[in-house]
Amino acid sequence: MQTNHKHYEAARRAHYWTSFSPDKRAESECKFFDEIIAEFEALGVSEEGKAKFERLFLLSMSAKSRCASAMVTGSAKFPVEKNRRANERERKVGDELLAYIERVRKAIDKQNNPEKYASDAIRLDDENALDKLREKLAKLQKAQEQMKACNAIIRDKKEMKVERLAEILGTKERAEALLVPDFCKRIGFASYALTNNNATIKATAARIVQLEKAATRQTREIKVAGVKVIENAEESRIQFFFDGKPAREIIDLMKRHGFKWSPRQLCWQRLWNGNAVFSVTHYIAPALKQIQGVA
Repeated sequence: MQTNHKHYEAARRAHYWTSFSPDKRAESECKFFDEIIAEFEALGVSEEGKAKFERLFLLSMSAKSRCASAMVTGSAKFPVEKNRRANERERKVGDELLAYIERVRKAIDKQNNPEKYASDAIRLDDENALDKLREKLAKLQKAQEQMKACNAIIRDKKEMKVERLAEILGTKERAEALLVPDFCKRIGFASYALTNNNATIKATAARIVQLEKAATRQTREIKVAGVKVIENAEESRIQFFFDGKPAREIIDLMKRHGFKWSPRQLCWQRLWNGNAVFSVTHYIAPALKQIQGVA
């Protein structure tokens, strides 16, 4: 047990009036805190960003400490209305904490993979995604070759640069514009333009490979810590089906790892990709086994 964890007492108080095992719940909360801090450090999140997460985490623990369960405290003179307000506050603060984590993850992902967030970004669950990605890759590759060819013409000492550039770019205006020096006195396509476009080519090609592998998937039903889980190839989703509404601890676990409740499918689900599989294998399955006492 992480009784020496700096936030152990705050986490234990958070569950003192709602759980018969506040020590175990505290240990789970401390483990979650350490996992997110480790993830933020791996992602290169700033000290300010980690400090904000810690503040929100402690606010969440404080909000939980104001909640109570009649099964733990006893039903005599139980403050129903006060507890209802406390539960609403706890859910609001908890959602803010999880939303902040997702914003940080998305910001880092956007920084590392800008092509995913372009206006013409293609979702991998789009039924026409493969065709769109292949078309996008062809355009990117053509643009890369055009930029390289134009820069070669500009470096060439031969005359008629405008005419030769126009043959590649399509218009005389575009050719002349390319020969106008930029703010750094450079002409032609800047090296960073080719580097960025090449990075997008590699990322797009990787997504095509990912989707081609996904196309070979087959729907199957498995058990994760006794819970029915469907790897749904048709929906491109991993889906958890619980018997009835799961405990708040399990709901928090699912939200924490990107799963959302689907009223249509009556399950907790998220897009089926490598990150989802990793989360299920390394975080959700072990936590569910511990929570539900499954060997």
